Amino acid sequence: AGVITEQGRISCDQVVVAGGAWSSLFLRAEGVKVPQLSVLASVGATAAMPQVYAGNVADDRFAFRRRLDGGYSIAPGAHHDFYLGPDAFRHFGAFLPVLKNDFTKTKFRSASPQHYPDAWGTKRSWSGDEVSPFARIRVLTPQPNMAALARVQDEFAAALPALGRPKLKAAWAGMIDTIPDVVPVI
Repeated sequence: AGVITEQGRISCDQVVVAGGAWSSLFLRAEGVKVPQLSVLASVGATAAMPQVYAGNVADDRFAFRRRLDGGYSIAPGAHHDFYLGPDAFRHFGAFLPVLKNDFTKTKFRSASPQHYPDAWGTKRSWSGDEVSPFARIRVLTPQPNMAALARVQDEFAAALPALGRPKLKAAWAGMIDTIPDVVPVI
């Protein structure tokens, strides 16, 4: 019949939910269950370096992509940072096959940053006139895992010894939503 937004009610027959890491929490409040969790993804931008490849490269150790400024965006290949929270336990069975495959590549953290989608204190229900958890924090900006990025710098240098260890000029992180089969949901 429609949706209620900050701008008021919008009549419609269909809705596309593009809530990223917030999707599971949002949909659960509407009675739709989606087994979704989020992992922290850390990325670094290197200073300018000679070009070794203009495209994207990824393996289990690291990934890199050439930047327009002459540097590379670098990130862990198969390493994950995962915050434990209520959804991690709720969806444990659905994610068990993934966990068995990626257990040694996953760094478990005891809690998400405050007010994040699967943080222990995040509200799981609210009324239409209340500020929702995803309206409270619109952009998830976790701190990057600098230890993981240091390992990526080392792996980059080992794979491309002629270039040496890249210097980072910036680092950032984000929360990437995932479901058990790692296929996006619309």
